[in-house]
Amino acid sequence: MSIFKSLFSQQFKQKTKNLYLILLIEFIGSIAITFFSSRYSYNSSVLDTFMIKLLSIYSTIMIFSTFAFYIVTCFINEKINLSQTWRLTPINDSLFYISNILSSFVTMVYFKLLELLALAIFSGIYYVISPQVRTNVAVTLNELNKYTNSRLGDLYNILDKTLIFITIMILFALLTYLIISFLNFTSRAIMNFLPYVSGRGVSSIIRLVIIWLIAWLLVKISNLIRMNNIFSGFMVNDKSSLLIILVLLILNLFFLIVNVFLMQHYFEAIEKK
Repeated sequence: MSIFKSLFSQQFKQKTKNLYLILLIEFIGSIAITFFSSRYSYNSSVLDTFMIKLLSIYSTIMIFSTFAFYIVTCFINEKINLSQTWRLTPINDSLFYISNILSSFVTMVYFKLLELLALAIFSGIYYVISPQVRTNVAVTLNELNKYTNSRLGDLYNILDKTLIFITIMILFALLTYLIISFLNFTSRAIMNFLPYVSGRGVSSIIRLVIIWLIAWLLVKISNLIRMNNIFSGFMVNDKSSLLIILVLLILNLFFLIVNVFLMQHYFEAIEKK
């Protein structure tokens, strides 16, 4: 367990190496974009206008940066899987792979928490400098308190659906990590069985075929449980939601087992030159 903890810590450090720089660029960039887009719109409420634009721009940047950073962690995952140096860690392949995936997920959570902290700082500044915002917040909290007291059951229902939604997003994010590894492992394993065939062109064709098969499988599953209605009314009924969670759990477990098997028997790490 101590080896797993140490490996997890090192992989987490590797994946957060440039995280603070990215956050700093987001922070400064959103302020700069807001400043240059607002400098010609001076009026009596220029500070309110500036803060509203700042919050809007930073929220938009958060969406795109989350997607971009997620892609970065996917590449780092496969780089670590392929690294002979990392694979020399005295730990079995299954724990090595699980540590790699979990460290990426924790990195993403950590990244989002820091982004939300920055958003809270911007919002706090806006709250302090704007009397109108403080008044609106007080009115909103008062109305929310009345709603909570009179519609407690509805509030629990909203919280329940929110937790289900978050669970589905977590499982889907983990599944994407696993599918990308599966694509990498299987394409390399197939190439190893074709010693007289090499080159990026053949490897790309193999990966496209695997991607098509995975996409076909996911489409069949989504049609089976009608996932196209998952966001209808924020969430479908509890039975459908639980079915989606169950299917995602099964898919995660399936790809995890297959990936570990492929990693142990058919996937060779290479020495970094």
